[in-house]
Amino acid sequence: DGLKAEFIRLEITTLKENTYFAKILLKFNGAIKYIDCRPSDGIALALKFEAPILVAEDLMKEEDSIAFSSGKNQPIGLEEVRRFRKSLESLKAEDFWKKLKGGT
Repeated sequence: DGLKAEFIRLEITTLKENTYFAKILLKFNGAIKYIDCRPSDGIALALKFEAPILVAEDLMKEEDSIAFSSGKNQPIGLEEVRRFRKSLESLKAEDFWKKLKGGT
C-alpha cells in the first residue's frame, strides 16, 4: 500500500527577523503530525487540498507594524489591511487559481 496522509490545515505560526514560519498539520496512519514548511509552499498545498489556512492571532493584530508594501515604498495603512483581510475571508481556492492563471 502507498502512504496515505490527510492534509488537515496550514498554520502560519511565527515571525522572526522578517521571516514567517509555518507548519502543515497532517493526519498520517491515524496520528497527527506537524511538518515545518515555508509559508508559500504551505499556502499552495492548502489551496490545492482546499484546507484551512490559520494565522497566529499575534500576527494578525492591527496595532502591530505591518511590513507589507503598497507599491508606494510606504507601509500600508490599517484600512488597507482590513480590506485585504476581508477579501481573504471570502476567497475561494478555485477563484484564486483562476485569477492566477489569467482568468477573470
